[in-house]
Amino acid sequence: MTNPRRSLTCIGAFAALAIATAASATAQITITPKHWNAPPEEFLDGPLSAPDFKSAAHVSNYAMIDLEFTRDADGAWRSITEIPSGSSRTARLLILSPQADAFELSLRTPGLTPIELRDGLRHAHAGAERGPIHLGHYSTTGTLYLFTDLPRGAWTLEAGLPAAERAAAAPRAKAIIKYDTGDRLRTHAAHYNLVVGNRAVYEAEAPAGRVTSATLTVTDASGESRTTSFSRTKTPRASFDIQRTGQHAVTIRFEGVDREGDPYIRTTHHVFRAAERAFDLTQRASAVVQGANLDVRIAIEGLERDDRCIASSQLWGRDRKSGADVPIAWLGGMTAPLADSGELPLTLDPRWIALASATGPYELRETRIVCPQTNTILAERETIALDLNERALSVEAPREITPDMQTLRPASGLQLEIPSLGAPLATSRAAGAHNLLFSHGYCAGGNPWPPGDFTGPSEALNDPDANRTQDEFALLLAAVGDNGKSFGIVGHSQGGLAALHLFTFYYSGMDWAEGNRLIQSVGSPYQGTPLAGAAAGIGGIFGAGCGQNSDLDPSGALVWLSTIPMAPRANVYYWTTSNSGSGCNFFSGLFLSDPEDGVIEQVRGQLPGANNMGHTVGWCHTTGMSNPAQYLDATRNAEMNTNAAR
Repeated sequence: MTNPRRSLTCIGAFAALAIATAASATAQITITPKHWNAPPEEFLDGPLSAPDFKSAAHVSNYAMIDLEFTRDADGAWRSITEIPSGSSRTARLLILSPQADAFELSLRTPGLTPIELRDGLRHAHAGAERGPIHLGHYSTTGTLYLFTDLPRGAWTLEAGLPAAERAAAAPRAKAIIKYDTGDRLRTHAAHYNLVVGNRAVYEAEAPAGRVTSATLTVTDASGESRTTSFSRTKTPRASFDIQRTGQHAVTIRFEGVDREGDPYIRTTHHVFRAAERAFDLTQRASAVVQGANLDVRIAIEGLERDDRCIASSQLWGRDRKSGADVPIAWLGGMTAPLADSGELPLTLDPRWIALASATGPYELRETRIVCPQTNTILAERETIALDLNERALSVEAPREITPDMQTLRPASGLQLEIPSLGAPLATSRAAGAHNLLFSHGYCAGGNPWPPGDFTGPSEALNDPDANRTQDEFALLLAAVGDNGKSFGIVGHSQGGLAALHLFTFYYSGMDWAEGNRLIQSVGSPYQGTPLAGAAAGIGGIFGAGCGQNSDLDPSGALVWLSTIPMAPRANVYYWTTSNSGSGCNFFSGLFLSDPEDGVIEQVRGQLPGANNMGHTVGWCHTTGMSNPAQYLDATRNAEMNTNAAR
């Protein structure tokens, strides 16, 4: 067996998969990976084409600013911070700090008497609203200050912590201000080859006007921070060397003068997880007939037997009549190097070649290797010649694409051995039954679904206050669900993504379920959420939380979605919701665009190719927000119960 640390190079810290259990840390489980084929339209200009990271840009008309405190002679801590207004005269302000309620706050603006900020504030230009602040499983209340018709220019926020509070150390606090007008900052990753030794690159579209300062600060898993400047080019860029594996938080800050001559500030916040190193795809690939399918093997250097990864490629050939290049099919799925050759196997149904009326020479294009623990692209190659003996093929062109042409068991007979998850985490047991499996989401307190709203045999994942990658989460679901004969899933938030990941990349009891809807989800961020980065931006200020999750960052979600064909997506039925009246969550409302549910924007909750079941108003993402939690909607729950596959 290979070295356990070396064999998990994707993440370099994969031991988190071995969750609280009495099972041996070295125990292995065996699971069968799943391979897929898809038609050319899905990769020519569809969901399986190369990720366009600009489409996953973070869009900001807000600024998150650290408050720097100094101590007065009387022992009080005080902070004076300038906050440029830009062209906006209306804004919302939230102070995040464990000591926020003890602060003495005031806002100075040109030409106005200082406004004392406090609960119950009534002022011609300002008001205060008390409401929920929800950060993962950490909930509190805070005061949101609302400003209208303020003079433009430099606003000055003064914050003080009286000596009576006896704080020995300077308070840790951030001011988040959201402007209701003004141009937005857009930032995105330029690529996702995020491995140690590579350079991470971020691009920006600055607000209109003149930029006076543009910086990127990255904080890696060790807590070390570095700051670099953006280039003064038409498309501003900033880059840095990736020095360590693990989570990285990126804060981008632009300051300048807008088109109306007023100073502005904008920030965005990204997260990613760096892999240990990249691998080299060679120019060798071969295909041999194995049963009814082709075993396509791609040569790669550096991967070891236990390095499982998501591989994908496009098969191209020549049109039999014209000799022109012709796209044949996409092939991809979860895979790992074969023990005998070290090659990566994928599977192809030869009927795709007959359907395209194609002949050789054949080649693989746009081959990508993605680490399932980081969504990092570990290797890419534009073209690879494919050695395929056409004389071994004897298939007729099908009249139409059939399901068995799309979902395939590995022709190589590949089985994956992965670290055991230990005892399945479940709040109920229905051993040997055809179950409905309930899943919570990221950093949840446990199963949120009311048992009284559902009937029949069921099981529920119970992994409270946890931060899992999509892959870890999916394998947890498999461990719980495979206690029965078959199962469908009702998932909340990240639970919907994990269910789709499981069905796409692994065989499980889901493949034996019968019923109308295999996967049903509510409030799932299929296209990520800017909160993944914004929450990282507040760091450990509250001493609570579940940590960063880069799978939920829009760029990480984009890479993940680019590996999932339309066929598995068609098994997903999803709902989105939003608040009625005031926002669901003071904190998230400063970062998200309406309509949103306090965690997920409606637009990023969409899954192209799946079944959009609609959007309802009056429901927030979870408890502790301004409207009831979306998973408590008894009418929707009854519909899901009736239609669930089991």
